[in-house]
Amino acid sequence: MHETWRWIGAAVVAFTVALGVLIGASPGAAGEKPQQWTAESGLSEPKAIEKVPPSYPEEAKKERVQGAVVVEATIGTDGVVSEVKAVEDPDARLTAAALEAVARWRFEPARDAKGKAVAVRFTVTVNFKLS
Repeated sequence: MHETWRWIGAAVVAFTVALGVLIGASPGAAGEKPQQWTAESGLSEPKAIEKVPPSYPEEAKKERVQGAVVVEATIGTDGVVSEVKAVEDPDARLTAAALEAVARWRFEPARDAKGKAVAVRFTVTVNFKLS
């Protein structure tokens, strides 16, 4: 029973973080749809200029849970993250912590060949590893 409530709690946290980010900001100019950033997209890569480290959930630490959470973040023309979602989810507790952290990161935005800032969807990996 305790295990079930822990997973439900982690899912609620992840949903709340994602919902708050979705409500909070727009990816760029009104109506502008973000592009998927790839090395072949012709856009400069967004650079993280402010990274908030994730909080390693205490129960996950005690259980020695480790893993990489892959997150897709929408980065606006202002470098603000406006949406986050998990692409790879090794553990709900780690995923919730990663989503919360990445939602607070700030980036130098992607730019097109003319130097204009462009809203993009960008994939980042947050590693949780115990020493």
